[in-house]
Amino acid sequence: MERAKLLGGGIKWAGGGAFKYLEVIREAAESSGQKFIEAADSSASPASDEWMLVQTRDALAADVAALGQLNYTGGGGADDVRALYVRASDAEMRG
Repeated sequence: MERAKLLGGGIKWAGGGAFKYLEVIREAAESSGQKFIEAADSSASPASDEWMLVQTRDALAADVAALGQLNYTGGGGADDVRALYVRASDAEMRG
């Protein structure tokens, strides 16, 4: 959560881990001065002062691509888009 707080707003949370830790994420958003919203539309984009939780889709890659395109059209590049995982990846846990 500390890494997310340092990023500020414009964060989109998705996936089972985000729903499992919903209250932790909500509290972290509020304590860092960000609005926390739950969006029914997984293609929705968070504002610069929001953390947004979206319903999981079968293909999260489409959501990641949409975020990348928004970043690109806003003048950013591929290096500006990063994943921030709630928990360690399965590969990391296997060691």
